[in-house]
Amino acid sequence: MVAGTGSSLNLNGVSAWLDAPYHRFPVLDANMRQIGCAPSSGAASGARAAEVLEMLWPWSATKQQLTAWPLPNKTGVATAFDRRTEAPSPFRSSPTNVVGTVISLQGSGWANIRLTSAPTLKRGSAAVAIHYSTPNGDANLPKNTVMLAAKSPLAAHTRYTVTVKGQLQTKAGAKWTSFTRTWSFTTR
Repeated sequence: MVAGTGSSLNLNGVSAWLDAPYHRFPVLDANMRQIGCAPSSGAASGARAAEVLEMLWPWSATKQQLTAWPLPNKTGVATAFDRRTEAPSPFRSSPTNVVGTVISLQGSGWANIRLTSAPTLKRGSAAVAIHYSTPNGDANLPKNTVMLAAKSPLAAHTRYTVTVKGQLQTKAGAKWTSFTRTWSFTTR
């Protein structure tokens, strides 16, 4: 549930869940059967408002899919993320509270993910300095997810390209399957 002051008729809570790195993963799971979000009824201007998100998963995952966030070719992506707005706070080793928008790659239907090289974020052909987290170094990340963020806010109205190379595993002890995922997004 997301609570706040004012009207919740725009369902801003969905955006808030997706903007919160650790909270977005259930919403983006490709095996989600049903998802519903509704505002509180009768919320008047200035009154307390709430949005409730209900999700239904199957007993077992049937789809295997890599889900990137921000979505490929998404426009209007935020340039920054304030780590203090998420609990637990991602990238705890960062000396600054504000980093670039948090980017994630989730292996829905896979049990484990590991990187075979450091992920990259580029502005044109220029590399951008990043923080990145894997399940091995961040106990709060799902075992099938990695995330990264630029060490400082991104430039406005700019296209960025992300590349993540790694391996996925269906269950502990199973054969690892290699992948390379590259996608782009544009900031607002």
